[in-house]
Amino acid sequence: MALLNKRSQLSSTSAWKAQKCKPTIRRAAVSRKPVVAVKASLVLVGDIGGTNARLSLWETKGGKDATEVHAKSYETKSSPTFDGVVESFLSDGEVSKNKPEAASLAIAGAVVNNTCNMTNCPWIIDGPGLEKQFGFKTALLNDFQAVGFGIPALDDSDIVTINQGEIIPKAPKVVMGPGTGLGAAQLMWDSGKQAYSVWPGEGAHATFAPRGWKQRALSSFAEAKFGGHVEIEHVACGSGLALIYEFLLSDEEGNKPGLHSLKPKVRQILHQELLACRQHLLCVMLIFL
Repeated sequence: MALLNKRSQLSSTSAWKAQKCKPTIRRAAVSRKPVVAVKASLVLVGDIGGTNARLSLWETKGGKDATEVHAKSYETKSSPTFDGVVESFLSDGEVSKNKPEAASLAIAGAVVNNTCNMTNCPWIIDGPGLEKQFGFKTALLNDFQAVGFGIPALDDSDIVTINQGEIIPKAPKVVMGPGTGLGAAQLMWDSGKQAYSVWPGEGAHATFAPRGWKQRALSSFAEAKFGGHVEIEHVACGSGLALIYEFLLSDEEGNKPGLHSLKPKVRQILHQELLACRQHLLCVMLIFL
């Protein structure tokens, strides 16, 4: 009897499995939802340098598509604070009718805790303070960190080769650029994200390492002028151009056009000025190469 009961249970179990495994065809219920348009977002974008603050309002609908609504550039000396520049922009033209929902600001300086004490400008840009004052979420990043994020998007047509070399996939990359100061950032391959991560830096404040007698003389000239440590930024940025020209005019008697300005030989004066300019540009290029 126990054996029959067991067989009966096994038979019932087999029948149940067979029923469960039997393919069943059912008509799928199709839900046709209406297509909902993606809401456009307005984002305030800024490139804040030591000399100019460039602000623009962009409309984005997700993805990579965006349309510029309004843009304006301000001299940093035009306002004692960055908040004043933002307030002026938000009250200007189309922007006054279309307030941004968020802001992304690339700033020439080190960003710590979403705040930046700018290097070559007296402004202190406070992300949480801007959020509280204007009511939109604000993210700050270093200006060359922002440049670094754009590097992987470049193709061969965007690149000019200065020194020929071998391109190694996923190798570190460096971005540098002179402006009011000298910006720099590094790109490191992240195997987890399978993309480059960008790390901002203040390498421009490292010690200037001269090569050759001309650069060593420039370094000594700058050291006497600044009273001590000579940074790369001292000689490789906007004010560095003026410094190098001043150095070249003081360096060699033949490069002092001002001393000959009272002489009638105008052509000779222009030739000497051209000579100083050529040496000036050559000196700047050699610093970067």
